Amino acid sequence: MEDQASGINYRHIFETCPDILSLMDAQGRLLANSPAAERIHGYPAERLLGEATGDFVHPEDAPQVMEKMGLAFRNPGTVVLVRYRYLNSDGSYVWMDARGVAGPGPSGGLLLTVVSRDATALVAAEELLERTLREKEELVREIQHRVKNSIAMISSFVALEEGRAMSRGEDGGADAAEAARLAAVLQNLRFRIDSVSNLYRILFSSGDPAWVDLKVYLDRVIFDIAQTLDRPGVSMTLEIDTVAIDTKRAGPLGILCTELVTNALRHAFLPEAEGRLQVTLRVLGGELVLEVSDNGSGLPAGFDLEAAEGLGLQLARMLALQLKGRLAAGAVEGGGTKFRFSMPWPGQA
Repeated sequence: MEDQASGINYRHIFETCPDILSLMDAQGRLLANSPAAERIHGYPAERLLGEATGDFVHPEDAPQVMEKMGLAFRNPGTVVLVRYRYLNSDGSYVWMDARGVAGPGPSGGLLLTVVSRDATALVAAEELLERTLREKEELVREIQHRVKNSIAMISSFVALEEGRAMSRGEDGGADAAEAARLAAVLQNLRFRIDSVSNLYRILFSSGDPAWVDLKVYLDRVIFDIAQTLDRPGVSMTLEIDTVAIDTKRAGPLGILCTELVTNALRHAFLPEAEGRLQVTLRVLGGELVLEVSDNGSGLPAGFDLEAAEGLGLQLARMLALQLKGRLAAGAVEGGGTKFRFSMPWPGQA
């Protein structure tokens, strides 16, 4: 191997290298240029010797090239990289990628050794990729806009039917009770739709469709429910930590919270009664824990969560299973009810 190395013809490497090998002084003048320069730029090799490299660089790129050249001379042995446009002999510009390193020359001064290659195809590919990504982002935004509008339209339709049912219930008559029940069903449905709508709204505004801040999300969901059900005598306390969760689990968790809060505001307190409702969400001991508690009338005697037939609690149990968590209900000391949902955290998305 040593015999082969000692016999290497470095002139052969210089003349056959597909990239341009150049040598420059501290003023940027070209002292040596390999034959690849003529193939790429069209100039005979001797034509550029002694010329200032900056004179052939595109005016927009020249400041960056000179800055990198100065950086190399100030830090001998450190490789610097730069991309720029270089003037060809036919008047066109070609994109180049260059790597340079300064080191001692034969006379003791610093010289810059540069390896540069044609980057035109790479730049074109990058521009195509960037344009494709922009088009994809625009398409996604358009789809998001349509999804958001579609959800809002569905919610509006349900609200209209809910209003009609409430009107029939207020008119009295034999079907008043059934109309009131239908209005409540439609209102619950609207809450669930709005929970999904809030999730989409937050995701679209955040710019990150993969993760959502539970504090921002659940605060919005609970505020909308409280505003609609309008229980002025019931004070609400929200203690929701800032927790980022993946979109896959955020939706079911938001609907689960919707069911528990709605259930409490509807059934925990007598009409016109005063009370307190507290919602907390924390990460405790490797679990994400959501609690909805009140100081209302408490659970009925013999209450069994697993046997509860109300659609809201049935849905809550299903969502808890979907999230691989546990939902429990119990009495609060001093009177009231607490629903507690816990799931492994961070868990698997």
